[in-house]
Amino acid sequence: MRTNRPSRRITVNRPGVCGPLAFAGALVMARVFLRVAWTIRALPFRITRPRRDEANPLAPASLVTTVLRLPPPIACQLRACTSELEVLEPDHYYYPPESMHVTLAAPGSTDDERTVVANVQAIAPRLVGARARVLGVGLTKRTLFAVILPDQSLLAARRSLRQDWGRPRRRPRPDLVFGLVWYANLVRFRVDPSPQYLGRARKARSFRSGWFELPAVEVVRTNKVMSSAATVVLAKIVTARVQRSAGLSRTGSGDN
Repeated sequence: MRTNRPSRRITVNRPGVCGPLAFAGALVMARVFLRVAWTIRALPFRITRPRRDEANPLAPASLVTTVLRLPPPIACQLRACTSELEVLEPDHYYYPPESMHVTLAAPGSTDDERTVVANVQAIAPRLVGARARVLGVGLTKRTLFAVILPDQSLLAARRSLRQDWGRPRRRPRPDLVFGLVWYANLVRFRVDPSPQYLGRARKARSFRSGWFELPAVEVVRTNKVMSSAATVVLAKIVTARVQRSAGLSRTGSGDN
């Protein structure tokens, strides 16, 4: 007689992704993506197009989303990298440390705020001790961003929330990278940055950190840049297992 074996439980705070092969693949693809992105942006011929000013910190709060702010020691180190760039070209929008975040999941436009908060509260216990690490700094036409590798609990929480909110699962194209590797915006460009600026920014692409705990998951009503003036916190659930600065200070040492 055939018996059903109990399913293997996954440890939610495991720093891997979906096994060692997927973890290694995510690292390789993220590094390839970063190299290609920086190479393309270094080309001398670029078409300058007018762009919408999405970096207005005074814009009204029109978005409801779920975010995980970067811990202060990591955010401050990243801000130190971008502060040198701000001296060179101050017209871009530079995220302050308190606004640096990764988006866990974004609800649909028809989802009620109370429902969103209830869904996040339901999955929050699975995020206790959730960890991530910074793999480097990347570049797109509009932003300079930190590349974030989440652990399994974060990936599972995103999948769960997207299912709750009826969001389609992303198909694997470059999302094979972006499904496993997330990002936190550092600079939003208002015009095309100069070659001199890109050359200086290139030095920041090798920024790395070890694994760090994310302090809390939040449901916020905010604007595009999550400015402090426009952000209203609807719910905040602490997820850090240990609230101590010593535990976070190890992140810059490459501790795995």
